[in-house]
Amino acid sequence: MFRTGNDTPMAIGKLFAGRAASSLEHVLLPRCRLAPGRYDMMFARYGVRWPVTLAPVEDGEPHTMLVRGRVPL
Repeated sequence: MFRTGNDTPMAIGKLFAGRAASSLEHVLLPRCRLAPGRYDMMFARYGVRWPVTLAPVEDGEPHTMLVRGRVPL
């Protein structure tokens, strides 16, 4: 996970698919806290950055984030 326009990695974590396969909302469990906002998500297997928006999940763990945007899942 990179902040948009920055080359310094911010966090790594696990990404889980949303409720529907075609959904643009997914759940991210980062290894450290991230502030809500715009990020570039990069998957090691693809080497391409995907622009996403992170938002907190209201009924989840404090560090769990909702990912909005297209990602290759």
